[in-house]
Amino acid sequence: MSEQHSFWQDVIAFADPFTEQKIKRVQGKSRINLVRNGRDVVYELHPETGSVTAKHRERTYPNMRSLLASEEFANIAKFAEIQRRIFDKQPSGLAIPSTIKLDGAAVTSAELAGRLGGASEKTILILLDGPAGVGKTFQVEQLARAQAAKCARGAVAPPILHISSRGRRLSNFRDVLAATTQEMGTAFGARHVPILVRHGLLVAAIDGFDELVDADGYEDAWLALKEFIDDVGGGGTVILAARDTFVEEQELLRRIERADGSVSLQMGHIQAVNPEDATQWLIKACNWKSADIDADITADILREGSYALRPFFLRSLGDAGGWVNVVDAGPRTFLADSLVWRESKLVAQQLGGITANEIAPALTNLFHEIALEMAARE
Repeated sequence: MSEQHSFWQDVIAFADPFTEQKIKRVQGKSRINLVRNGRDVVYELHPETGSVTAKHRERTYPNMRSLLASEEFANIAKFAEIQRRIFDKQPSGLAIPSTIKLDGAAVTSAELAGRLGGASEKTILILLDGPAGVGKTFQVEQLARAQAAKCARGAVAPPILHISSRGRRLSNFRDVLAATTQEMGTAFGARHVPILVRHGLLVAAIDGFDELVDADGYEDAWLALKEFIDDVGGGGTVILAARDTFVEEQELLRRIERADGSVSLQMGHIQAVNPEDATQWLIKACNWKSADIDADITADILREGSYALRPFFLRSLGDAGGWVNVVDAGPRTFLADSLVWRESKLVAQQLGGITANEIAPALTNLFHEIALEMAARE
């Protein structure tokens, strides 16, 4: 591949399918002719400055990155605006306070968002892990919300493309990307995502990586992730959210390692809510009464280290409005049933043709057997 062709490779990826591109030198500048959205367009590279001029409209972009971000290509501003509208329509109640321990230091999602988008010669992979119900999806959504808000204020910040399983398989990751971009009405497609990530124009957040697998096991999921990171190449940021029982640092590095060492891994562990913040959230966001907050059962269920301090379970308690609505089943049974119901809906979504109401009893029986086996083996 010639030097000229190599420079224009990312631009060529946006050309209309099955059209020809012509690259030539004109007065010391590299010029490309291609078809984009059904019209002939011409761009010219200024080798001294790295700027690119659109000859068909007499507009100059400071560099390749700004060209790809423009309305002529990925239209990143439009994507950020779509995200802003989506978040504006979502309920904006008091968020459950939570933190992420990133490489040993506690940070909020807003603080982590402030670190995204910096220049880097390596692909930065940020692993966000934690147990079930700790709020992995919530953290990704908070990061996406923060980035969209910054873009709306005119700041130079890469928006986050939230890539979620939603019943699909990561082994067919290109289809997952295609569906995600189509649902968002983006000006770019699945094959453009690695390019935009590499140029720091998007942050790809793969949420629930450990759930995006098929019956062949996790090998296909690891392969799909490695292929995506290889497509990104050096530069950009990828966020990976998964259960802490699935991903271990050395295993992850081994799975995605590259000979040129162009991947930098940052480990982020999502923390449960501390008991004081949990009770304050129940009071302010869910109108829990003093009698419920001061009850002995509250101190027991919301003690330090309790699984009930994970946002999913805490939100279930908040929706109940107080202990009077969970006393019949018992608080632990109530919380366990909430998790079973969530998992039943996920299974129903993946299988199709069967409802969560039909799946929940079977899952409950399965978990009973697992609990008895774990207890027997201590």
